[in-house]
Amino acid sequence: MRLFSLLKTGVLLQILLKLLPAAAAERAPHFDLELTGSEYRAILMNHQKRFLTAAEPSSSARQLQPVLDAGVRNLELLKHLNSGRPEAPLSLSGPDSQAGYPVDSPRIYNVTIVLDSFSKLRQQVPASIAAIVLDGAPFTADLGMSDENYILSARLIDGVYQLASRWLLLEPYLGQLAWKKKSDVRSYVALSSGPDLTRKLSRFELLSPAEQQSLLKGLFEICFNSPSMTEAICRSELAVARSAKNLHAFYSKHLPAAAQVYSSFFAIPTWRSDVLWPSSAPLTMTVPFADPGNATILHFLRENIEDEWKWNGWSLRLDFRSSGSVGMTQIRFVPGATPHVDRIAGNTITMDSNTPLTEYNVQWTIRHEYGHVLGFPDCYHEFWDSDLRAMVSYQLDTTNLMCSRRGKLKETHYLELRRVYLKSQE
Repeated sequence: MRLFSLLKTGVLLQILLKLLPAAAAERAPHFDLELTGSEYRAILMNHQKRFLTAAEPSSSARQLQPVLDAGVRNLELLKHLNSGRPEAPLSLSGPDSQAGYPVDSPRIYNVTIVLDSFSKLRQQVPASIAAIVLDGAPFTADLGMSDENYILSARLIDGVYQLASRWLLLEPYLGQLAWKKKSDVRSYVALSSGPDLTRKLSRFELLSPAEQQSLLKGLFEICFNSPSMTEAICRSELAVARSAKNLHAFYSKHLPAAAQVYSSFFAIPTWRSDVLWPSSAPLTMTVPFADPGNATILHFLRENIEDEWKWNGWSLRLDFRSSGSVGMTQIRFVPGATPHVDRIAGNTITMDSNTPLTEYNVQWTIRHEYGHVLGFPDCYHEFWDSDLRAMVSYQLDTTNLMCSRRGKLKETHYLELRRVYLKSQE
């Protein structure tokens, strides 16, 4: 049965309509920006109640159903191909498959953008794949192309499926996500790192109209980063500053609040009490972990977490103990679960038991989720832009483990851990 086939009978629509008040009251869900199609498929199956919109509950689901059907069929084709090659299965995940969404090149999407991308797939993928995935032709083990070319095409289809899925999951919460625009730090990054800002502000009236508008937009947005500032107040203050030819003072006034918002994406706000890192042993930080009672899982944890969390002679060591200990980090595997930690500096890491531990994304995920155990937040951002009528998402540093699946542990992680944990032991 297709994922949304019940929409044709109206049964699911009636269920969704009844769930509308509950969805409106829920907190917007949090999803990694680089979830795979398989991960989205599991979420969609588990959370159908989120396919709601405030104005017309079934509109987006109906428009995007062909995209969802093609995405699921794409995943089923991959499964079919792998059934004949158990020793060398194909995979859509890997270090080279992570798109990355830099702060200066964000991902922007809505239903129209997703449908436009979907319409282009027929010209972007080989006819043999289009016939199966888009037109419903029977599966075959011979697509008439190399594995590399198949993977490239399958990833294109999976990418559009991911966007369609993400839109459906987040659309019911656009009102909440609009508030997150206050934490949009793109203008802070651009202005604080851009060359000759002081000179440009001092000779603002001599700049081109396009440069003026770009600067005014950036200045407004760093003002809006302040929790106490509204759009109206920022626009009024900015107009006064421009009239008085005092834009640099306006920038200097609001820069600290914007800088604090930016820093909050990288700082540990809540820390663990069970970390052992005495100043007498500065090269080793030890953290208890509940023994999973399974040698394969224990090896998976040690090989990934300890391999990632080390820097220039310093290393983190997992101290596996009896699971009966209280307040200790533990891992659990749940079929179809979206990987997560129960809270920042929390104790329970939940992983999907349906996904092989050998998958790149699974290995990256445990490294990333353990960062949350240590107290690090995510350093990516997503919000609803009412001006664009679209979702905007980006990663503040695509080389950072807590920002992107492209990322690795950096010296900044080590320094922040040292600031929080080594200091507490002295």
